Amino acid sequence: MFLYFDRLTRFKYPEDKYFRVFSDIILKNLISPSVNKKFLLQSDTLTIIDYAKKVWQYSLEQNFKNIKEDYSINEVLVNLEQSYFELNDTSLKFLNSELNFLPLVKELSKNMSKLPINLKRICGIFLKKDTCKPIKKLILVEGITEDILLPQFASLMDFDFDKDGYYIIVSGGKNQIVKQYTNWHKTLKLPVFILLDKDGTDVFPLLNSQLEKKDEIFILKCGEFEDLLDKKLILKTLKSTYPNIIEHISKNDFEDNLSTVKNLENYFKINGLGEFKKADFALSVKEDCKNVSFITPEIKEIVEKITTLDKFCQ
Repeated sequence: MFLYFDRLTRFKYPEDKYFRVFSDIILKNLISPSVNKKFLLQSDTLTIIDYAKKVWQYSLEQNFKNIKEDYSINEVLVNLEQSYFELNDTSLKFLNSELNFLPLVKELSKNMSKLPINLKRICGIFLKKDTCKPIKKLILVEGITEDILLPQFASLMDFDFDKDGYYIIVSGGKNQIVKQYTNWHKTLKLPVFILLDKDGTDVFPLLNSQLEKKDEIFILKCGEFEDLLDKKLILKTLKSTYPNIIEHISKNDFEDNLSTVKNLENYFKINGLGEFKKADFALSVKEDCKNVSFITPEIKEIVEKITTLDKFCQ
């Protein structure tokens, strides 16, 4: 149940995510009547909701005592989704399906600090705790490094992405960003900040041709996000991560004509450090980046653009 609730509160268009989650609930848990995926694809929305509600209610009765019938949390979900998207009739039917989420929220709220951001946001809003505000701006990025490090750099500039409502989505490349934006931009009410690597110039014309007034594209001036990192920060991270291996390292160990990632891949290979992994290295950089002096001018510019809300974003 908690996993299903987690999936229902993630940032996706309601019609799509509710159909997938409700179908999963039914196919994996409904004993009678026996249904299959083809049946669900051919069924109307209210039939799917009815089957999902039966499974949900039975599961609540098995896992919680003295259940109170309360759908106030559903109102929070509806209001949030309406602030994010232009909703069609099917989305509204799903959102108003009256599954009782309150027992789960009460249980989850006992340890909010360990919740994923989507659940923390829902619990915080419902319980009126100032933990995470509703999303007010989306940030589409290509890779995991941006997802890990942008919030850290922002925090050093006195911004809290989670609490203030800036939400990062890792797309997995420039082409995926185009696909996501193309699918969303007509129904999305939120402003979008699109961050592309330097080679994003290839997809810029397509993105720009459908760009909404509230949205913005930023293309890196050099390579990819790792190339923006302060070299002193990179050296500090290598030394702190591998203190018994790396004694002497300097900027001279990196070639100017290679990207930061390629230099690090070569350095790891030459020094027997195993495979260079962007996510692991970014997490190490995050731990070592505790001083605003490590924020390079272009990173500062990106954070300032993200956190500047114009009339379309308020």
